[in-house]
Amino acid sequence: MFQHILLPLDGSRLAECTLPHACILAKAFNSKVTLLRVIEEAQTQVGVGLDSVEWYLKMEETTAYLEGLVRRFQDTGLAADYQILEGPAAQRVLEFVRREDVDLMLLSSHGKSGLCPYNISGVAQKIILGANVSTMIIRAYRSVQRALEGLRYRRLIVPLDGSKRAELFLPLAETLAKACGGELLLAHVVREPEATCRQFPSRRDQALIQELLERNRMAGSSYLKDVQSRLDRTARTHLAVSSDVALALHEMVDNEGVDLVLLSAHGRSAKPIWPFGSLTTNFIFFSGVALLIAQDFSHEELEPLAAELTTRESKGH
Repeated sequence: MFQHILLPLDGSRLAECTLPHACILAKAFNSKVTLLRVIEEAQTQVGVGLDSVEWYLKMEETTAYLEGLVRRFQDTGLAADYQILEGPAAQRVLEFVRREDVDLMLLSSHGKSGLCPYNISGVAQKIILGANVSTMIIRAYRSVQRALEGLRYRRLIVPLDGSKRAELFLPLAETLAKACGGELLLAHVVREPEATCRQFPSRRDQALIQELLERNRMAGSSYLKDVQSRLDRTARTHLAVSSDVALALHEMVDNEGVDLVLLSAHGRSAKPIWPFGSLTTNFIFFSGVALLIAQDFSHEELEPLAAELTTRESKGH
């Protein structure tokens, strides 16, 4: 499924948390790995950039760094190379993704600017929102493994809402679970029905709500069993009932000790006007575990946001 995996790196130890994940994914899907470093011109003093000698030394240092990482990947039997670009980091990464037919991008939640109270850095946000490609986000504040090999996902969860889009990741999840000997968990949350009324619901209202809830719960249980029966690998199912689907899934992830969440970018209510649906957006910004997102709309299919259109017009595109 993934032929070309991209790892944008900024030279920091935090950004290197993606390396073990890239190794296990590349082995599972026989993928090529590209390490990308974007050099942004630093300022030595106001209005003055690096001189030619300093710039040459920085390029030599970056080349040696990336060549060392490439050798580590090659020593494990994986195909790997590297690229060095110059300019604004997020912009150059996005251009590379579209130009080089990248299938999957792995991003660290934080990099050279260090950890911060926010769950994901500003540069990573720009790349995630603009790439329109399947993306894996690794939480740098939770990653401790430095060795390239040996990473295993003990428990993987695939939230399902009954749509075909949400099932997009099932073959991939099976492959990953098999590759690392992990347990696959299929999750479905039945949303509690709401009654629009100004006063406390009457007995009749409560009876209708309970009837609909029970019907949906049974349908959800039947759906999970059907999906389970279609898998080649044994998977466990988890059905929850909640008024808040995202909260229920976060609690499930925590209680089950999940290592990796696999989500489609969009689910049942998919509309090509946003790069991600509400649930996936919630997990991008608030989940504390590794997140693998399958982008189900191409860059051409997604409608540009107002900010993007305005930017294009201002630049005469």
